[in-house]
Amino acid sequence: MPTFAITEGRNHIVLLEGDGAGVFGGTVDAAKVGLGGASTDRINGITVLNGARDCIREDVRVGNCTGYAVYDSGNEDFSAPPSSNNRRLTTFNAQIHLEAQAADGSVYEDCTQEDGDGDIPCLSWVHPLLGSRNISYRGCRGRGATPAGWDVAANIAPLDTITVEDCHYALTNEGGVALAVPAGNLLVRGLRVSRSTFSAPGGIGASLFNVEGSFVQTEFDGATAMEVTGGDVECTGCTAIGQRPVAGAAAAIGVKTSNATVRWNGGASAYRDRRRRARSSATSVCRPWSGFRLCRWQRGPVSHRKRSGRSFRRWMAVTHMPICFRQ
Repeated sequence: MPTFAITEGRNHIVLLEGDGAGVFGGTVDAAKVGLGGASTDRINGITVLNGARDCIREDVRVGNCTGYAVYDSGNEDFSAPPSSNNRRLTTFNAQIHLEAQAADGSVYEDCTQEDGDGDIPCLSWVHPLLGSRNISYRGCRGRGATPAGWDVAANIAPLDTITVEDCHYALTNEGGVALAVPAGNLLVRGLRVSRSTFSAPGGIGASLFNVEGSFVQTEFDGATAMEVTGGDVECTGCTAIGQRPVAGAAAAIGVKTSNATVRWNGGASAYRDRRRRARSSATSVCRPWSGFRLCRWQRGPVSHRKRSGRSFRRWMAVTHMPICFRQ
């Protein structure tokens, strides 16, 4: 791929303006242009312009972007949403790696987000926002330091039908949120996640505000594994691992809800003390007799009960989700 120059004051290294335009192979390096400057000085990597449909990015490395590495740039009026097909992209050292703004129908497959040298502060790896809809992520992964692995922001307009399959994200920094749907925005409708993992040691695995969606065979890991505020969420065969932080005396929480409906079908919730090496190898699936002491079972927002023996096992297996503590 040839070297692209920034001309006429445009802040994109590569700009795809027509239907079906594509970039195949090579590296797009924004050379950290605009670092330390104003927000208008930021440089994006490969941008699909508003109105361009079915553009392609394939087998490309994109990095050193003070703005967005991979950017679908739609307008707030949603009159001509862009769309793109993205396969086997690697992004690194960018403020935001995958940005779908007012897009419709974009697909990201087997994309990897990597750390840089730390001089460009990363805000998030994946950032659908501004009324995007029908956005799919399959086989994507990210590992490194960032305050939010995913920042799903329904600002300006609700998000609709965001699908995540076989995606795995882990924060290496203490704190942060692996999957964030932040407060103060509009509804995220149809968030569908399956066979994925979201890990934030000392932070929150998933923090969901005003979400209607479902999770299947997905693992959440953090000081608080999963918190849901408002909305309606169904979890099937999922695992929530609450890890006590290395420092301090804060409690670990499996699943926390507030003014929300959360249905937990099967799966498990477990506790791990990261301060004690002997306990760090605890199994991530909590079963009644797998080395975890079942200490509390919760039904509804306030009712807590304790039972023992056969009646306890039958009672919890049918109607209750565990909050478990390692012996």
